[in-house]
Formats: sequence, structure tokens, C-alpha cells
Amino acid sequence: MNDKNETVADLTAISEVDLRIYRAQGSRLKSIGANAIVADHRRKAKWYAPRLNCFLPSSKDAFIVDVPCGEGNILFYLKQLGYRRVTGYEIDPDRVKLANELQLDAIQANALEIVRTLHSVDTFFCIDFIEHISKDAAIGFLLQVGRSLSPQGRLILRTPVTDSPRETLHLHNDFTHKWAVNSEVWHTIATATGFRLIATVDERPVADTLVHTCMRGAFAVAKLFYTAKCRVMSLPVPGAWTPSAWFIMEKSA
Repeated sequence: MNDKNETVADLTAISEVDLRIYRAQGSRLKSIGANAIVADHRRKAKWYAPRLNCFLPSSKDAFIVDVPCGEGNILFYLKQLGYRRVTGYEIDPDRVKLANELQLDAIQANALEIVRTLHSVDTFFCIDFIEHISKDAAIGFLLQVGRSLSPQGRLILRTPVTDSPRETLHLHNDFTHKWAVNSEVWHTIATATGFRLIATVDERPVADTLVHTCMRGAFAVAKLFYTAKCRVMSLPVPGAWTPSAWFIMEKSA
């Protein structure tokens, strides 16, 4: 694929099997209650901050989109940071309703369709979605994301990766997951869809509390031993050490 504007097959339809699973997952959230969801959003916002804050726009008026947004955890995180133009799109009406009840700007829409209507987006979040669609649909989606971004706009994407010693943990924790690749392959995917991969961020512990500092130390020791094992056995050293990773991509000129 040489032209980043190349047309890819129209694969916006989501299978009935996948929709059934999404709805079942969303319906379970209704029994949790708003207070528990807010508590979970706050916990996740604290988790996101040390990993993602440095990649966010400097202007609080930047146009930021989250597709799909689920029940609004990324929207909540960004709103807490003071961003004023943040919108999420989600196909599951139960998740949209939960996000709206928390005063988050979530709109019901098919992610594969709504991306075609967006323009001048400064930062585009895509969390735990790309692995749910076919490879053809994923490439088409990424091409459309690129077209929706402003010059030097960024895509922040999270997905399972196969580098990790526990590579199948997140790949197989959802019935609707369809594929995953290692972090090195994401360089190729980024280039093929008109992006420049500027950072790969795995989910190792961050030393923000005493417990997490101890966990980070244990992680570092385990990584040291596993790296030595890989080199002794002439195996590639993982580029991402956790079952999922974040890929920060910038739109190519």
C-alpha cells in the first residue's frame, strides 16, 4: 500500500455475534451503579495520567475524540484535566446512557461509520477497539482516522500485543477479539496508514505509591531475568513487556 489515501474495502458492518456480546457486557454495567462507575473512572484517570499526560495537547481547547468511548473513562480523565472539547462515540446505548448520566459528552454511533464524518481532530483516542474488527476493517479505520486528524494530529491507541511473556492474557480475555501483533509490527501498520509511530508505552507499574514502587522494582528484576533468558536462547527481546500496550502515532506530513 503506497498511497495513504488509498480506498480500502467498506467494512462498517458489525456482526450480530459481536453486537450480542457487546450488549451483554453493557447490560452488566447497569447493575453496578453510578457511584461505582465514578470510582472506577477516578482510579483509571490516576492510572492514565503518568502514562499519557505528556502526549496530550497543550491547549485545553483542543478537539479530542474517543472512539469508541464505552462508559466514558477516557472522557472523564480528559474532563478532569480541564479539556473543554471532548466527545466520545459508542455503539452500545447502555454505555452511552451511563456516560451521559455522569455529564460526559457521549453519542451513540457506529465507530466505523462516525469516523468518516469527523474533521480537524487534534487527538483521537482508540482504546481496546482495533482488535475487535477484521484486519481489513482495521486498516480502513486507521486510514479514516488519519483523514479526520488536523496536521500533526495524534492517535493514541491501546491494544493487546504479542511481545509480552504473558502475550495471550489480553488477546483471549474477550470473545470478540480477532487478532493481535507485536509492537514492532505496529511500526509497519503506522507507516502503511499514514502515521509516524512516536512512542510505544507498555503498562509496567509506575512508582507513584510505595506499593507501586515495590511492584515496579519486582517488574524490573523479572524483566532483567527474562531479557537474559531471551539472549541466551537467541530469542528477540520484547519491545513491550505487558499484555497490552499504547501506541502514540502522529499524522505524517
